[in-house]
Amino acid sequence: MSRQKYYAVYGDNAVGVCTSYTIAYKKRVYIKGFRCKGFDNYEEAEDYALEQASELFPYYKHIPEKLKSNYIVYANQMPDVFA
Repeated sequence: MSRQKYYAVYGDNAVGVCTSYTIAYKKRVYIKGFRCKGFDNYEEAEDYALEQASELFPYYKHIPEKLKSNYIVYANQMPDVFA
């Protein structure tokens, strides 16, 4: 029996967590510098994606605390910290 995997998806302009590699792979055309890493549970994938976002995104962007499954958050959608 195969276990559910979750995929941290991130790049220079976006971050998210997907519930299948197929969904994650389809998002690649919208993400600059697309990267993807698989995890056994959602929390690990989310933590990793957010950690990568905090390293890649400009310092003035407010990184969300939680991510919705199969939804990609783009840097231009994130509010500025100083606004």
